[in-house]
Amino acid sequence: MSSIDWAKLQKEASDATKVLPDGDYPIEVEKAESVLSSNGNPQIKYTLRVTDGQFTGRKLFGQLTLSTEKAIAMNFFFQGLAGLGVDSNVLAGGPSMEQIAAAIVGRQATATVGHGPYQGQDRNQVKTFQPAGPGVMQGAVVIAAELGSGVPSTGGPSGPPSAGVSSATPSGPPVPSF
Repeated sequence: MSSIDWAKLQKEASDATKVLPDGDYPIEVEKAESVLSSNGNPQIKYTLRVTDGQFTGRKLFGQLTLSTEKAIAMNFFFQGLAGLGVDSNVLAGGPSMEQIAAAIVGRQATATVGHGPYQGQDRNQVKTFQPAGPGVMQGAVVIAAELGSGVPSTGGPSGPPSAGVSSATPSGPPVPSF
């Protein structure tokens, strides 16, 4: 039977809850799912992973909520999606929230991170997303084409899509087919 390094596990657990300094971090969307918020609004809950720098591997958690009662809240939602490559061209195809959640998994972007109180503890809060370069925006064109919004898809610079998955850039994340 192997022994458990309790001290190492406790340190990892402690480090995972330490607040990252406010700033911009390169991230990849590791997980995203379509759910309903506590108010019954459509929401995408996500898990991000920092991909470079001192905090490589750290996880960030958050959500994008579509709250149609307030225009400013809708603006935050659409800005967040656009920063992850889901722009008006993609939305013109009428994707479901489930399709959007699936499409952003693997997307890379830059997350602007702040912090604030949550359930009595100081926690990181993702404020905005900015595209991480040509792969994200080209990924939006590929997603839009697959949803039939009329935007032509070339399959990205690596050639035509194959086996239902295309690559946004030669080294970019795959974009799921719908």
